[in-house]
Amino acid sequence: MKNIKDYALIALLIIFQSGNLFAQKKYTDYSAKDKQNIFIENFNNNFNKWTIDNNWISGKIENGHYLLNCKNYKNTTGLSYHSVDIDENKDFEIETKIKIINGNGALVFGMDDNFNHYRLEISDKNKFFILKNVVAKNTISKIYHTSILNIINQNNFNKITLRSINSVFYVFINEKFIKEFNKLPFFGDKIGFSVATNSKIEIEQIQISYIKKPENKLVAQSKPELKPQSQVKKHIFPFLSISDINFIDKNNNDCIDADENCSIFFIISNNGKGVATNVKANINTKFFITGLNFEKTILIGNIKPDSSVNVNIPVSGMQDLNSDTANFSINFDEQYGFPPDAFEIQIITKKYNSPLVRVVDYSFETDNGFIKLGVPVQLKALIQNVGFGKAENVSVDFEYPNQNVFPNNQSHYELHTLNPGDSKALVFEFLANKLYSETSIPINIRINEKYGKYSENKFAVVMVYNASNNQKVVISSNENERKREIKIASLSADIDKNIPVNQSINQHRYALIIGNEDYSTYQKGLSSEVNVDFAENDAKIFKEYVVNTMGVPEKQTKLLTNATSGQMSQGIAWLANLAKIENGNAEIIFYYSGHGLPDETTKEPYLIPVDVSGLSVAQGIKLNGLLKTLTKHPAKRITLFLDACFSGGARNKGLIAMKGVKIRPKNVALQGNLVLFSSSSGEQSSGVYREKKHGFFTYYLLKKIQETKGNITYKELANYVILNVSKETSLISKPQTPGLENSLQVKDEWANWKIY
Repeated sequence: MKNIKDYALIALLIIFQSGNLFAQKKYTDYSAKDKQNIFIENFNNNFNKWTIDNNWISGKIENGHYLLNCKNYKNTTGLSYHSVDIDENKDFEIETKIKIINGNGALVFGMDDNFNHYRLEISDKNKFFILKNVVAKNTISKIYHTSILNIINQNNFNKITLRSINSVFYVFINEKFIKEFNKLPFFGDKIGFSVATNSKIEIEQIQISYIKKPENKLVAQSKPELKPQSQVKKHIFPFLSISDINFIDKNNNDCIDADENCSIFFIISNNGKGVATNVKANINTKFFITGLNFEKTILIGNIKPDSSVNVNIPVSGMQDLNSDTANFSINFDEQYGFPPDAFEIQIITKKYNSPLVRVVDYSFETDNGFIKLGVPVQLKALIQNVGFGKAENVSVDFEYPNQNVFPNNQSHYELHTLNPGDSKALVFEFLANKLYSETSIPINIRINEKYGKYSENKFAVVMVYNASNNQKVVISSNENERKREIKIASLSADIDKNIPVNQSINQHRYALIIGNEDYSTYQKGLSSEVNVDFAENDAKIFKEYVVNTMGVPEKQTKLLTNATSGQMSQGIAWLANLAKIENGNAEIIFYYSGHGLPDETTKEPYLIPVDVSGLSVAQGIKLNGLLKTLTKHPAKRITLFLDACFSGGARNKGLIAMKGVKIRPKNVALQGNLVLFSSSSGEQSSGVYREKKHGFFTYYLLKKIQETKGNITYKELANYVILNVSKETSLISKPQTPGLENSLQVKDEWANWKIY
């Protein structure tokens, strides 16, 4: 009896020891002495010929780091790799350190010459993915994904470890266990890195090692000789299990959308000794959902022992899909009665959000609303998707009268895809000869999209000039032609397009942008003449430069148009609170375009919300109060851009009559690390550049940032704006001189501050 107990204890110890060997969920189960290095890259040089520049990526190796930037060529991921011959039958480890500057980056392994590969990918959204990329099928399968919010080191290097122990893969992030799964068969011998579109990453090291198994220190004891009681025939059975259940959808919103093809993915493994025969999956839903399609049966076939099969169940939403919850139940059959356990998966379905593509604005380039026969004319049309769904296969045709009207450029445009809110400006140029006898020319702007029912056509009609005086018509035509050749064929100014995009994001930058244009709507008795022309456009385009060129994160940018007193106060408080949270590291940007007024008694300058009367200036935002709020908490840098005057002048008509005398506003006191760009000086007004649909100050400010892509110092920018605004406004006899002021704290450094 004692011997039997001893053997049982030994068996338990063996099982326990074996569990330690084969379920390696501790990073520390193996130390450096257990590893035999077969490849190490420290990036002290480029002896191994990593990619430095090609169509897909640009790279740089220096000081032990490898910097990779995706060029977005054909909207595809960039790859850099090196061949390392790894014996997959041995236990091995691949380990690297990656910093995600922005976007997504990954450790790539098992890649072949056709670029089929696996990758362990980290995103700047604190997500981790295990992906399989099969180029020939143009598929990227999501084997596994999870949040690593409490594991990842933001703005620092993260260690990614892939271990293969006894044909099982173990993944660690920063030495924390993430996932265990059956070993994936390599496509090839290439190891390296991927950088996704709009992404930049930095790699510190990559090391590949064979792992020596720790010796089993349990002393083997002699076994008692056991005699079989009878000869029993041994049966061999399969043992099937399901793992890595996942849902894969095209737009990664974890829902089945109408008009979207998706799949339910899982791995079925045979951990038994016998072959699993004629395995199939049966798929059902608890309730019927209109517009939901899926395969009812998937034939998986035979599964050999110690092997796995990846299974994808196609699921799709039709256009009539209802918003609901699909409860899928998946059970299995095996010919001899050894199926795996059934499982359920619950997925949200979303109904179709239809697009609506229409002409939201159009204009003819005319002389007082008329066109002249024999002179080319341009029809500018702004096409926008104002619906909540994506519009696909969008095309636009400009249809014109068949007789005596001729196109000067293309009349058909392929816009392909318009996401909700997306717009596109088109130009159709045409000419009516002098045989045209009608009094107007109708142009039908016909829009088509994928389904043929989510678009609206528009008739644009222009009147024909009655050319009773032929001599005048000829002279006017030549002059108009000259002007047409130098005028930009666009509904927007040159600075509104081709806005430079800089890849690096400054997580410590915050911006509040205000454009107050429409005062007459908020205050009874005011005419539209008091409105500040193009102030909304000033603010909206400035925001685009802030996000794309100045490196301010979108979520750290607040845009207010036609802001009331309460909204402006809340926005300023929002900005000040962020400066407090940053504890001295914040870089604050404040922009304002709109009315400014002085207090007639104190001469204190105020920013005027749209709901504050010019007779109640003190209810506005005092400029000195704004500056005190923004500098209440220490900040690394505070920059104000004010496209407003404080003398009582205005772009159009002032909010109140200032008795014919403009007031020189009181100077403001600057504290903290602060620089103030202002659009005008003293008693001047701040004018509008009507041709460009912006204030003069804002136009030349953004023009220089556009030309330099933000690579310009504050001093250089101020010099350019002051020179060009002064010159342009003096030409029209409305001189306006921008100014720049800085606090004493930054008097020796502000000039070298850069926009980006």
